Amino acid sequence: MTRVDATIQARTGSSRLPGKVLRDLDGKPLLQYQIERIQQSQGIERVILATTDRPQDDALAHLAESMGSTASGVRRTTSSRVSVVRFERSTLRRMPNSWVTTRFPTRR
Repeated sequence: MTRVDATIQARTGSSRLPGKVLRDLDGKPLLQYQIERIQQSQGIERVILATTDRPQDDALAHLAESMGSTASGVRRTTSSRVSVVRFERSTLRRMPNSWVTTRFPTRR
């Protein structure tokens, strides 16, 4: 059986609008909308939040974990795309019948 994980890359340190992924939109943070949408997708087994290990990003990890997502897998000094791809590649090595997709909540 094939397993599909979705990785959301998010951090609060935006240069133009700090904390935008936690900004309230109609009663919920933007990141919550992204997690809920992925959780509703058929075939996605696990949602993983890729964020930094900086204290200001703890709120992102807490939100993700409170919604049943994993935030501990990819907490690094930076949440660069390269570190996320490395994590995904290591996941695929451990679970050969797996697929990983990456989402960016505030990207166009």
